[in-house]
Amino acid sequence: TQPLDARIAGRGSWADWKGRIDAALGGQPLAAIDMTARDGSFDLRGPLRPGLILQGPVDRLTAPALMLELATKLEERRADTRLSLRSPALAVSANGMLDLGRSRFGGMKVDARLLTPGAIAENLNGRDVQAALVLDGAFAAPVVDYKVRAAAIGFGETVVEGLTAQGRSRVDADRILVPVSARIARVTGLNAAAGGMLVSVGIDGEFAGRGDSIG
Repeated sequence: TQPLDARIAGRGSWADWKGRIDAALGGQPLAAIDMTARDGSFDLRGPLRPGLILQGPVDRLTAPALMLELATKLEERRADTRLSLRSPALAVSANGMLDLGRSRFGGMKVDARLLTPGAIAENLNGRDVQAALVLDGAFAAPVVDYKVRAAAIGFGETVVEGLTAQGRSRVDADRILVPVSARIARVTGLNAAAGGMLVSVGIDGEFAGRGDSIG
């Protein structure tokens, strides 16, 4: 609904090239990325503002800007990649192989830290919230090994402490299956009818997603 202006400009050769990406959406800066390239190695650095396009949690997690650092080495359509994305609310790093010829992840490791949980939802609070992922297989349907941990996370007065969860998601026909094995040291702030607190909680099961539904 707003005009997008983007420009890529640079000078040099395959051996040594320097350039820049500048983009604006509705007259507001969307990206200002410095680029260098040397013999198949590419480096991109600068701020992005995805919140101009995606409102709500994405805007809050990436405000006032998301700092991008991307380094990749291309050889035979395979990209050995290191990525860092950081804002005051979120920090994400990734490294691994992207096979562009076969459209596959090659053991791409992703680590994320939620620095300001309230950026996702107003009454969400937390401490030391982290996730580690390994993506392998086709871009369209990768297998994802995940581990999540939080010293504390909760809504309002209800807080989950000592959370660890892990699993290995997969695509089965048109469904995404996400096994969950979670352990919780204790849950506080519960209704008095539930005793106010639970300790040593275990959760084992599987989520199945199809389209917009989860079961």
